[in-house]
Amino acid sequence: MQEELRLNYQDQFSDCSDEDEDVEDCRNYAIGCFHPVFVGEVFHGRYVAIQKLEFGHLSNIWLAKDFKTNNFVALKFQRSAPRFQEAALNEIEILQTIHKKSKFINIVQLLHVFLHKGPFGQHYVLVFEMLGVNLLRISHSTEDRGLNFDQCKSIIKQILLALDFLHRECGIIHADLKPENIRVCLTNEQVKELVDKGQITQRQQFQDNIKHYQKQSSSDKKKEKRKRQKEKKKLQCIKQKLQWMVGLDKRIFQVKIVDFSKACWINHHRNEKIQTLQYRAPEVIMGQFYTTSADIWSLACIAFELITGDSLFEIENDDELTHLAYIQQVLGSYPIEFTCVGKHCKKYFSHNGVLRHFKVSEYYTLEQILVQKYQINKVEANQFADFLLPMLNVIPYKRATASQMLKHPWISKQQFKFQYFVEQSFVDDEHEIDEEDLFSNHHLQ
Repeated sequence: MQEELRLNYQDQFSDCSDEDEDVEDCRNYAIGCFHPVFVGEVFHGRYVAIQKLEFGHLSNIWLAKDFKTNNFVALKFQRSAPRFQEAALNEIEILQTIHKKSKFINIVQLLHVFLHKGPFGQHYVLVFEMLGVNLLRISHSTEDRGLNFDQCKSIIKQILLALDFLHRECGIIHADLKPENIRVCLTNEQVKELVDKGQITQRQQFQDNIKHYQKQSSSDKKKEKRKRQKEKKKLQCIKQKLQWMVGLDKRIFQVKIVDFSKACWINHHRNEKIQTLQYRAPEVIMGQFYTTSADIWSLACIAFELITGDSLFEIENDDELTHLAYIQQVLGSYPIEFTCVGKHCKKYFSHNGVLRHFKVSEYYTLEQILVQKYQINKVEANQFADFLLPMLNVIPYKRATASQMLKHPWISKQQFKFQYFVEQSFVDDEHEIDEEDLFSNHHLQ
């Protein structure tokens, strides 16, 4: 039975290969790997799979309909191997801490967690609120490959608020902050578009499974009719709440930080090396102790990319020595207190603090780059550079905090009317995480 399921799933990916990043590798469906989800499949007696949204190394994400609340949600299926289960439990613990502290508006909400037993093992499934596209796709889809300053200020202010909460209130380092891990909230039209696309793929199978589920869930036709009428009123209420968005400036997005799979505690690090290379803080490259300031470095790189459409430090092939050289070219020579500390300090620097194998002869300030390469006027370039530089101090303890950056004049005086695409009230209380239920033994049976 197991082999049959595997072969059936592989038929859907007959042309897959490692060379195409946009095509999922069918070898990811095996013991210890992913669960083969099918359109119309029902999970935990309430979630119906509609469409695969994305796939990655650690997890697959599916759009689903929750019959219990009549809301659309995102199901994150983790790999079943023990080390991936451990990573999933860490993410759950992190998100639970955030959830207990506050339902913070700029951090994705974990609604529910359950274990699913499939042909390739037991998989943790994390249920999240539905969010839209990530910032990378937005910034790269504009005609000039970048957002305007009002958009950028709005987004960065929201992320700083979220980081201030994570760092000071929760003691959490996100550890993988990048444009792909910041998503916009969805409009009603965007949700509908996703649902329609999912239904088109295997519409009949999806409808058949819904009918089968509804038939089993209630034999009382009158009760079912009342339930449908109640759900219809709820949908009408949601639609009315969203009507006020018409006419607002759609360029101002409400955003949320997502993907806490690599997050860690300030006083307990899971990995020595964190962050995607382009957004990696210099202390991480050097093998020094890192803390919340690493997230701040990443945010500065993100802000630059949102405006320009390009990475501040464009690195290929995980070349960290070149990365250090690029940083020096923009920020100047490294202070000796940085070059003599860290597990890899002798690998990258000589005893007198000179970068090995590189002679940086030309230096460009941030303001020069913004003006000369991206034709940003000098006043705006100067103000933007003045905002970025405190977050780009190579000495971690001298780097500005999220709280300090929120007071910077570049954003502190800005008032924005965000489009709250999915209101907080739409999250049903039935989605509350039950710790005892989550970690009880029956999940492992």
